[in-house]
Parts: sequence; C-alpha cells; structure tokens
Amino acid sequence: MKKLFITFIVVTVFSVASSFAQTTKTVSVELCGASSGIGLKYDQRFSGNTGFGLSVAVAYSKGFDTAIEAGSEWNNLLFPAEINYLTGENNSHFEVGLGMMNGRYHLPGFSWYGYYFYVNLGWRYQKPNGFMFRVGLSPSFGSGNHYVDKSAFYPYIGLGWSF
Repeated sequence: MKKLFITFIVVTVFSVASSFAQTTKTVSVELCGASSGIGLKYDQRFSGNTGFGLSVAVAYSKGFDTAIEAGSEWNNLLFPAEINYLTGENNSHFEVGLGMMNGRYHLPGFSWYGYYFYVNLGWRYQKPNGFMFRVGLSPSFGSGNHYVDKSAFYPYIGLGWSF
C-alpha cells in the first residue's frame, strides 16, 4: 500500500510538472506600476501563451510614492503577487490582472508591513519564446489594518524574455 501511494504521488508530481513545461514563462524588469519603483518579475501561463496565469515579483522603491517623492529617506522592499489573464491573437495580448502588493516600508528608525490591492490593465507583446514588452495602467486601492494609502493610477512598463 505504501509503495502504491508513493508511486501515485510521484506520477502526480511529474504530470503536473510536465503540464507546466508546455506553458510560457517570462522573466522581466518592471518600472512603476505595481512595483512602485523597479521590480524583477516572474510570470507564467497555466496553459500555452494566453489565458490565465500568475506572476510574482520582488521590487524596490525609494520614497513612499516613488514618482512623487524620489530621493526621500523611505526604502521599501515590496512583493507583488497577481493572477492575470491574457487574451488576443498571435503575440499581441490585452492583459488584465488583480493582485496584492505586500511590502516592508522603512524609514530610519521605523518600519512596518503594509499592503494594497491593484489592477493591471495593459497591452503585452509576448512571443512563446523571445522578447516580451508590456505597458499599461495599474490602479491601486485598499482597506484594512495595514493598508497603505495608495489610491492612484500608476503607469507601468516592462521588458523581458519569454521561454
């Protein structure tokens, strides 16, 4: 029974891994938008080069609202995570995503955890293998105990590579 269970687990893991092997994955650099500064982003489709996918990033911003207060004493380490959807033909896609920015906001002598929610609305040029470019708007909003007051429309631009 134990061998059967282990065999089932191994077959399941390899089946899931092989299904993800046929999807488009992207690594990119994002400016502004959900990253609020500069971010290194990983994105993966659940199937093929369109449809649902997920993305996670590590980002850094200097200043609370980077574009407004650049050069301030704020140093923020941010972690956006998002579920998104791509639609379109060939390599040109409309993208829409819903995500949550989690971050460590830091002033000298004081830091705290904060978060906000955001939506990505934009256009993406993405080949299954090769160059990727995306541009759009990222409205943000939130509520809760650790909510960061960040209700605004931030533009974003991203450059990367699909594989």
